Amino acid sequence: ASPQDIEEARQRVRQLETGVDQVTTSLDAFQDAARTSNDTLQQGARDSESALEKVNKGVNGAKFAVGALVAAMATVGLGLSVEGLAQAADSYTNLSARINIATKEGGNFNQAMAGVHQVALATNSNLATTADLFTRLNTVGKDMGMTQQQALELTKTVTQAIKIGGGTAEAADGAVTQFIQAMQGGVLRGEEFNSIMEGGYGLAEALAKGLGVTTGELRKMAEAGELSSERVVKAIGSQAASVQATYDKFPTTISNALQRISTSWEILIGKMD
Repeated sequence: ASPQDIEEARQRVRQLETGVDQVTTSLDAFQDAARTSNDTLQQGARDSESALEKVNKGVNGAKFAVGALVAAMATVGLGLSVEGLAQAADSYTNLSARINIATKEGGNFNQAMAGVHQVALATNSNLATTADLFTRLNTVGKDMGMTQQQALELTKTVTQAIKIGGGTAEAADGAVTQFIQAMQGGVLRGEEFNSIMEGGYGLAEALAKGLGVTTGELRKMAEAGELSSERVVKAIGSQAASVQATYDKFPTTISNALQRISTSWEILIGKMD
């Protein structure tokens, strides 16, 4: 890419980040307008004299906020509809339920939710995929004496390591999914291992370094069924600082900015709901 291409890409990223701020502002306005509508409806039941005028004012305010939200989303290339709002809210509700179940015994739901938000945003990752990874690692980690915070930190390390591999977003999500299945099954091997080698090579490298072997030797270990969940978790966790240092060297790309916008949007909708 030429210097001009790079500068144009940077400008596009800045525009997208500005779009995130616009969406946040519009959602705040929507929340305020919705509260106003609800307050005026309640007041209308107590004071019929000016109820209609108050309700109309609140509803119009909500309509204006929704219009601003639609416009803000359009600036970053994301369409918005009532159905889209409902789907995003439902998705967030389901995500919250999974984390609530995962943290019910000895965990802290609010801290876990906040932690998943932070990891997804810090790694420019899909919110649902990040939440699924955390819940699985949290479950596996409990048997190893791992705390909830350690499970969140491991979630971040795994996600960063996969992204370091340089695959597509789809391949990275696929690698995370396969890793989750392996942790749930108790051992990393077969199709799950192959998927990680192909779509999340950075994770395979981190695992190999944590075990003190080459990636070729790592494959043999996988074939022999020697990569238990506990062994994998400990090895990857030992590489957290190294993975973070490597991840910090990567620049923010337009695809990363788009994913961060999408994740921010899901979080904001969830909080609004």
